[in-house]
Amino acid sequence: MASGCRPSSRESVADRSAGGAAGCAHCQYAYGAIIRGDTTQKQISLVFTGDEFADGGDHILAVLRRQQVLGAFFFTGRFYRDPRWGPLIRDLVAAGHYLGAHSDRHLLYCDWQNRDSLLISREMFFADLEANYNEMEKFGISSDQVRIFLPPYEWYNQKISNWCQEKGLLLVSFTPGTLSHADYTVPSMGKKYIPSDSIYRSIISYEESQNQHQGDENDLGHGYLPKV
Repeated sequence: MASGCRPSSRESVADRSAGGAAGCAHCQYAYGAIIRGDTTQKQISLVFTGDEFADGGDHILAVLRRQQVLGAFFFTGRFYRDPRWGPLIRDLVAAGHYLGAHSDRHLLYCDWQNRDSLLISREMFFADLEANYNEMEKFGISSDQVRIFLPPYEWYNQKISNWCQEKGLLLVSFTPGTLSHADYTVPSMGKKYIPSDSIYRSIISYEESQNQHQGDENDLGHGYLPKV
């Protein structure tokens, strides 16, 4: 991994995940959310999410520890509440990884076909988010210290971004262009399943195409936010 993947503190993971701060001039945005960090810096952020399952969690933690890399983990309140995942969460906290919110019940904020059409109210959004942070507090994760928010399904619109700003949150999502976000698929999903080697090839192909047509600052080593 690139040297930029090796932050030395939870705070630096947050900076890398968000490109430093809202209004980053060299970040890329979509519907008010940062989808790529500072493209002038040779660094990436590894983004992990969890709701009902934690398959491979211990292995991921071991690999990150071995490589001396910190990641950004965004879990739902349902994940934080599940007693099966408590040991993993505590180990992640102890190792200094960034743990953030991913909504309490993994709500679908807006229609898949009509992104501008909200499926929740402002009150529902804030209540669900507060419940997520309440579960995080039980692990010593203060909502005042983790202000980066990854929306459920990574599906949102400008209104959601505006509500996040009201709450003082920085909305982020994964960098498009590869299949890294399809890591959640499993063979039982049939045609929707995407094997790991296909995901890997998509990442390598994307980087090669970016280097060929746009130069080094557009390769995956600059501000890339892969969601796995």
